[in-house]
Order: sequence, then structure tokens, then C-alpha cells
Amino acid sequence: MKMCFDQRVWILKILAVGSWPHAAPPPASLPDDHVPCKISQRVRIAFPARPLSEGIIYGEVTLMMDVDRTGQLADVLVVTHTGRDFAESALDAVKQWRFEPALHQGRPVLVRAQQAFYFSAETKAAKSPL
Repeated sequence: MKMCFDQRVWILKILAVGSWPHAAPPPASLPDDHVPCKISQRVRIAFPARPLSEGIIYGEVTLMMDVDRTGQLADVLVVTHTGRDFAESALDAVKQWRFEPALHQGRPVLVRAQQAFYFSAETKAAKSPL
């Protein structure tokens, strides 16, 4: 899907800032008349059983999510992952999340967000700065 400014589609790239050495820098500031989408209800992303049983103790998934003007998850895509089980776990949980839509000049707009999730066997879940 090709987007341009004239379509009034605002893209919000949420970058993960975590304790990993390769953490991304904080996101750039948003225009004053833009309110980003917010997660109103989240489901915990569990560490998958199979990798844990195989001795894998870390994993990572990056998702690209489109949240529409009504706050519904319109589309989600796995951008990167360190294992299929991690990707499936993240997808299963994020599809159950609920959002408040982003606003531009007081009107709801479509938002595209990229979010990284870091799995750790210590917590048996994925962490995200959101």
C-alpha cells in the first residue's frame, strides 16, 4: 500500500527502547496537532513453550501494525523474527489488543506503527516499551 501526504495518512513509527545493546533511539517528536493511538487493552505475550524446551531463552519479533480510524487493528505484518513460534505468539496476543485511534486536528486517522518485542525466558513473556 503506497501512502502519500495528500491521502492524509499519518505514519507513527514507534521504536523500541529497551535494555538490549541494539535498542533504537527514541521516536522523533510528533506535530502538536497529532495525538498518537493508544493501547486501551493489551494481552500478555507469552514465551512460547517449544523454544523454551529446546533451550532457547531469548527471542525477538518486530511487527508492523495498522490501526484504523475506529481504533481497530486493520492489519498486522511480521517484519522480522528469530523464530516462528515467537512470531505466532506475538501475533496471537496483538490481535486481541484494543486501541484508541490516533487523532490529527481532532479527527481520527489511520496509523502505521512498527513495534519490537523482546522475549526472555526469565520473565516467560515478551517486553515492549509500550
